[in-house]
This record gives sequence, C-alpha cells and structure tokens, in this order.
Amino acid sequence: MFKHSVPYWIDYTDISKEGKWVSFSTGENAFSSWHKGQPDNAGGNQDCAINNFASQRGYWDDGSCSGSIPALCEAYGK
Repeated sequence: MFKHSVPYWIDYTDISKEGKWVSFSTGENAFSSWHKGQPDNAGGNQDCAINNFASQRGYWDDGSCSGSIPALCEAYGK
C-alpha cells in the first residue's frame, strides 16, 4: 500500500449502471472504502473511483473518469 496520501485512480466504476460500483477487472463489488458522503456523483458525471480523497489515505471518492491523476496498476507474475 502507498504510504503517501496523494490521490490516484483505482479499479472501480459505475459507468455501466449509475450507483452500482464494480471492479473493472472482476465485475464484482467485494470491498469499498468510501469517504463519508461519497460516492455522490457531483455534477452528474462521476463514474470512476479515486483513492486518498481529500488527503485521507485509504478513503475513496467518485470523480470524472477524465481527470489527470495517476492510476494504480495491477500486474500478475509467475
């Protein structure tokens, strides 16, 4: 886990059905860590999840999928 509290995109979206948050990779919703009052779909265009909302390490916010912040990538090794 990152030790810094910078925001970054994570593998969650509700782009297919508003309010139904699922992982891009699995299509499931097995875990969430939304910040109080989130997700709120502010402006009607927040379909991607961001970790470290408001510098609160580990808490999520929903944001526009076109924002310019880093993404967390996952890789599988053998």
